[in-house]
Order: sequence, then C-alpha cells, then structure tokens
Amino acid sequence: FGFAWKVILNDWFKLSFSATVVLANVLPVSYWSTYWFYFREELQEKMVMDLREEEDYVLQEGYDEDGEIPVAISETSSLKGRMNGIDDEDGVEMYQNITKERVGEDFVEDDNIDGGTSLEDNPTEQTGAVRHINDNSIPSSSQSYIQSLSTTERLRLVLSLWPYMIPLFTVYAAEYALQAGTWTAIGFPVDEKESRDQFYAYSNWLYQAGVFVSRTSGAFFTAPMWVLWLMPFLQCVNLIFFYAVATTHFWYNYTLLIPCFYVGLLGGAVYVNGFTRINLDLPVEIREFALSSASVADTFGIVFADSVSLFIQSCLYQANSIDGAAVQCPVGGKN
Repeated sequence: FGFAWKVILNDWFKLSFSATVVLANVLPVSYWSTYWFYFREELQEKMVMDLREEEDYVLQEGYDEDGEIPVAISETSSLKGRMNGIDDEDGVEMYQNITKERVGEDFVEDDNIDGGTSLEDNPTEQTGAVRHINDNSIPSSSQSYIQSLSTTERLRLVLSLWPYMIPLFTVYAAEYALQAGTWTAIGFPVDEKESRDQFYAYSNWLYQAGVFVSRTSGAFFTAPMWVLWLMPFLQCVNLIFFYAVATTHFWYNYTLLIPCFYVGLLGGAVYVNGFTRINLDLPVEIREFALSSASVADTFGIVFADSVSLFIQSCLYQANSIDGAAVQCPVGGKN
C-alpha cells in the first residue's frame, strides 16, 4: 500500500517526492486514531478473555502471615509452568502480591459465579474456597510480570524470540534488497530509464498484491514453524534468481511479473505467520512484550537491505553498462 502513495501522488498527480512523503504521514495518524478510538477497548476485553480461557485463572484463597488479609494463590500450575523461568514458589508470591489488596471484592465462589458472595460477606468460607479472578485485575498480572523483570532478564527474553525474529529479519532483508537492488536494473530494453522505471512500478504493484493476499490468508490458517523458516530461504532464492535475470537476461519479458507476485506472497506470509505464531505459542503474560520486541527484526532487515541494495544495483548497472549508480560496485572494476 505504501507504494501506492508514490504512484498516485508522485506519478499521477505530479507532486514532488518530498510532498508525497509528508502527505503519506496521514496513514500512521489514521492507524493511531483507529486504535485509540475504536479498537483499544475491544483489544483489552479480548486480552481478558484470552487470560480466562487459556490460563484457567482459578485461584484459591488463604490468609496472610497475620491471619487477617485473605491472599489469593494459584491452584493450577499451567501459568506458573510457562512463566519463562519463574518457579512455583516465586509464581505464587507474585500472584499474592498482585491480588493481595483486591480479593475482598474481586473473587466469587466457583460454584456460584453469578450470585457469589465476597470474602468479606462470608469470612467463614474464606479458607479453601475456590474463586475466579475478576476482569479488572487480570491485565495487571501481565504488566506486573514484565515490569518485575530486570534489564538483563528482558534482554534474555527478547533473545529467546530468535525462532521468530530470524525469519522476519531474513525475509525482509531479502525482499527489500531484491526490490531496491535487482528490480531497478531490469527493463525492456534495460538501457532506457523509462523502461526500467516502468518495470519497477509494475513489479511493485504485483508485489503489493501478493503481500495483500498472503497477509489476508493469516485469518484462515497458520503455518507451522518449519514452513515459517522455509519461506525466508525461498525468498533468498528469489533474490539470487532476479540477480541472475538482471545479469544474463535468460528470462527477460513482462512475464517476470509472475515471480514478482510470488515474492510478495512469501514476504506477507512470513510477516503474518511470524506474529500469529508468537500470539499462539507464547504465554499470555509476555505476549504483548514479545510482539513488540519481534517487530524490531523486520526493521533491522529493511535497514540492512537498504544498504546492501545500493551495491547490488551498482553491480547490475555495471553489468548492463548503465550509468547513474549511487555507489561503486566492489567487484569487477568501475562503473
């Protein structure tokens, strides 16, 4: 979609590129507005439901050391066992701290959820009674866990996301190097700038169409981990393929737009499945932090590709006797 701004405003309406970039800022503003005014409350409610359904927040009350304040401790081990290094004793202590000041009104008996009574109403039933945590106290458990981690522990948690971050980095590095490097040196004929610009525009349109299709598919199925790792490898094969096309011209006509569409399919699929797998695989208490951290991987991939693509384009310009490269090709002589 980002490329549409360039085509519509810069190519069709003849606005300057700088003006196009400024006007395109309406997109992130609209994203922020949509989240803040429409989806924020809905997403919070969904997080509450996920916590209830996935972690089975069933708590059992006891008393604190003085025997005065009811304290909720976890009866199940599913959450504590997935707390990334938090053992049972520490997990119980964490949930005691979270719920210590809330149990008077936040828990109702398991067998009488709709009309349950509070601990204050039934002090004789406090010990051993099974309760459910209420909606308002659930989000604090996720926030409390992340906030309780030290900087080193958070860094260790980010590094543990490598099974998701490496595919994201690789697929973005390959496809952006492919777009900005090889596609800029293909045209029919290649020595005409207008022809190269035309192929670049068409190839990016097909790429964006592929991205749209594959990202939409994430609503219907989720790729297993081995497929998530296979797709970045295939994208690297695409980079090699288009580099060979640009240098040898062994396949050189507009049917190349078909593999351009395929490039978009792979890029969009890794993106949507990478974040979907994080959402499905990781404990809910670290999920939001993990999603934010993993998004850095594709950014680093783009930055890396932007640098490498300059040299790819330069070498391809040199191979096709084209002037105008921004840098000098490090192999094969000068432009």
